[in-house]
Amino acid sequence: MHTYKLNKLLLLVILLFTSTLSSAEYPLPEVRNAQRIVALSPHSVELLYALGVGDRIIGTTEFADYPEAANKIERVGGYHGIQTERILELEPDLIVAWEGGNKAEDLNMLESLKLPVYRSETKRLRQITQEIKALGILTGTEAKASALIQSFHSELDKLTEMHKGKAKVTFFYQLWSVPLRTISTGSWINEMLTICGGENIINDPKLDYPQISLETVLLNEPQAIIIPANHGHDDKVNGETGTGLDWKKWPEIPAVKNDHIYRINGDILHRFSLRVIEATQVLCKTFDGIRAG
Repeated sequence: MHTYKLNKLLLLVILLFTSTLSSAEYPLPEVRNAQRIVALSPHSVELLYALGVGDRIIGTTEFADYPEAANKIERVGGYHGIQTERILELEPDLIVAWEGGNKAEDLNMLESLKLPVYRSETKRLRQITQEIKALGILTGTEAKASALIQSFHSELDKLTEMHKGKAKVTFFYQLWSVPLRTISTGSWINEMLTICGGENIINDPKLDYPQISLETVLLNEPQAIIIPANHGHDDKVNGETGTGLDWKKWPEIPAVKNDHIYRINGDILHRFSLRVIEATQVLCKTFDGIRAG
């Protein structure tokens, strides 16, 4: 599959996830010390490995590629849906689903078949720890989960305190180039940038991932432009020039004039996993470099 198509599917999953969020809270299935796990999202795979039970995962979806060992797990679905029959054949004692990221009809089908489904639903940065706690209970790794949760909050608190009171750095986050789409202040991704003293030029808490015009970026003159690497399609695709933006055409933008355009690993920026700490550290270092001139 072409890189462009893979990137577009990733974007659509983000938008689908945002548009289908509900306020419902799903109870944990009556499972403890699960041994045969189907994990239907890349971030749940990462968290299960962090808990030390990655070897219990018997099926997952495409894009679940971290840590390296995850690439050896059988694929039982992806953006287009999941293979219900194959999941039944695997006889899992726990299915970790992604509410909003997996198709609702697929999850409803699994539950109608009386399979033990836990619906993962994270909306905010610190809610990652809620999923860690749930997975710890379901896999019998509560002590490890507690340690991970404590470390996660400690690292976020440390980063927040370190950058508290620093000069604001205005930024534009290029989620997608054609059409031009970004994150707004209501997005959980924006939380990482805010911790680092970033100030989003798009301030619309009602829309997490709005489509905007190029003129909006020009008028707001961001000091930095952040582009998730391997996520947009502004670079060459299969040796051919992509259809993305060439920011050098607009040198009047401070970020362009001062060469403050940064491409950062989209996986650490966009997954509800412990690697958001790494992403926040990278973003904070980036903004500190801009402040230093």
